[in-house]
Amino acid sequence: MKRYAVRGAGGRRQQLHAVDGVDLEIAAGETVGLVGESGSGKSTTGRCILRFEEASGGRVTLDGASVTGAREARLRPLRRKMQMVYQDPLDSLNPRMPIGRQIAEPIWLFGLATRHEADRRVGELLDLVGLPADLAHRYPHQLSGGQQQRVAIARALAPEPSFLILDEPTASLDVSVQAQIVRLLAEIQSRRGLAYLLISHDLALVGVLAHRVAVMYLGQIVELGATDEVFARPAHPYTRALLSAAPKDTPGEERTRVFLGGEPAAAIDPPETCRLHPRCPFAAPSCLDRPAELQGFAPGRAVRCVRFLDEHLGGAWTWVPGGTGTDA
Repeated sequence: MKRYAVRGAGGRRQQLHAVDGVDLEIAAGETVGLVGESGSGKSTTGRCILRFEEASGGRVTLDGASVTGAREARLRPLRRKMQMVYQDPLDSLNPRMPIGRQIAEPIWLFGLATRHEADRRVGELLDLVGLPADLAHRYPHQLSGGQQQRVAIARALAPEPSFLILDEPTASLDVSVQAQIVRLLAEIQSRRGLAYLLISHDLALVGVLAHRVAVMYLGQIVELGATDEVFARPAHPYTRALLSAAPKDTPGEERTRVFLGGEPAAAIDPPETCRLHPRCPFAAPSCLDRPAELQGFAPGRAVRCVRFLDEHLGGAWTWVPGGTGTDA
């Protein structure tokens, strides 16, 4: 949970609920995709996990060790196991430092090797991400966008982490380069058994890389499940709207659009009931009868939708082609 104190009209203190009700568990070798529109809380979730920002509540654990409760001495070895790959590789690299030194730096800082051994490991990491060793002496601006992102991945792998947060890792790259980075990330995960949290707007990317997907809206996870199942049979109206707006795989593909009216509500002191209700085309008075909680409705599937849960469990919900739902 992450909340920010803000001042509203008349100087009244209020709480902005940036992240509220996120409960995720990621296994070794698994990728969980975190999707949602801008401002839904995806990147804030990632920063709180890594303690770039302090969470307002809840806890984060890595291999059974508490991240949120750790003091600096205990946090340092945990930080080594958690790394991040950013959206814009050029912004994440030091323009005044050769890339070989940037990759070696976390190896030195965490005392994983001597400087001579670190140089050898830099060569191994560059080879792992598909770059020649002689690039170690170049500077970031001398590389292409795809090469820069490969360097960023190599640097994230340098301290031998077990968990990576991938924050829009292909968003700034050309389409052909995106495919190369996707294959690279999948291959590295297969070799090293890493856990990934993939933060992305790109549903196609999530469909390729993620084993499970969590859909966020206004700071909450509104749907969670295996990626193939969620994409084929979305349960939450917001998930259906996202999927129906995604580019079609083939020009002749038929798809029923689900439109959300208006703009997302402010995340300041939100109600306990459904936060999508004012925009939802499936909204009913019963949606406001009780708090909207994330509940399981099938093995490995959960949704935060009062109406869906009531009608699905009561057998009154059917599915139509294209992955959208309608009343029976």
